Amino acid sequence: MFVKVASVKDVTIGKMLGAEVNGKLVLVANVNGTHYAIGGTCTHRGCKLSDGELKENGIVECPCHGSNFDLKTGNVVKGPAAKPEPAFQVKVDGEDLLIDIQSESNTVISEIDLYVGIHKGQRHRFFSIATQAGILDHTNPKAVDALYDELYSFREHLRVHAHMEEKFIHPVLSQRVPGGAMQLEEDHRLIRQKFDDLIANFDGFRAKPVDFEKRPELALELYRAWNRFAAFYFMHINREEEQVMPTLWKLCTVEELAEIHKLMIINQTHEQLVEDFKMMLPNANLKEQVEILGSVRAALSHEEYQGFLKLAEQLLGPKNWADLKTELGLT
Repeated sequence: MFVKVASVKDVTIGKMLGAEVNGKLVLVANVNGTHYAIGGTCTHRGCKLSDGELKENGIVECPCHGSNFDLKTGNVVKGPAAKPEPAFQVKVDGEDLLIDIQSESNTVISEIDLYVGIHKGQRHRFFSIATQAGILDHTNPKAVDALYDELYSFREHLRVHAHMEEKFIHPVLSQRVPGGAMQLEEDHRLIRQKFDDLIANFDGFRAKPVDFEKRPELALELYRAWNRFAAFYFMHINREEEQVMPTLWKLCTVEELAEIHKLMIINQTHEQLVEDFKMMLPNANLKEQVEILGSVRAALSHEEYQGFLKLAEQLLGPKNWADLKTELGLT
């Protein structure tokens, strides 16, 4: 069944636009006088292809991570996208452009993971703090202060992270699954309480004189308490990964998940984003690094994106940075 998607005058040679048809975003493009239509949402991370670049050879490039799709077939020409776009038959009827919505080819299932990058970074930071606490020289005030500062900083990160989830993920989850966020928010309450108790315990430890006879035992207990807390937190994020994310994939569209991801980025301060980036990027594989930079590019200004590219170069070794640049199409 053919339906109108645009006017011929709106899609002249070398132009493209996005339009919604039956609740789906479609990309219509004019390549050398021939019109093509494919899915308008990138199958990689849900970005709008209409915001990308139309190349002379009938290829559209996603604005976020640089995936390329053939407008004739919807097939992936260049990753990181692995799944093709649906392609539609197009015909001109007077001044109207029509597409056959029943001619859709290629089955597309897209998954945007809201948790994988930040959880990898958090796990690494938990392990690093555990190591720092395990080797702590409790007689060295500088070492004790350094551990305290890192704990305090990480507590603030977890507070902001929980707030972002409660503001942007949990309302959607609760709307689709009544009561679906209750356990998560109870976890958040306990996480805040447990971390506050750890900080208060450390304050008591620091207040003791260096020659206090039980200071070694207090340092050991702090190390053990941190690992108990880590175990609790890991159970929480495992619930998010194994239960919440699959539920969101099932009940939310790619566009909805992409919007949630974007909101969680733009509603943080620059300093908070930098802290997250420093945790995430060095602990991600190459594919995930491309996705992280792509999310930054999609959500922030060009100048801010360039700043994060410079930070990536500082965080990664020469080889890893060279590999990332190649994947991002910067070389």
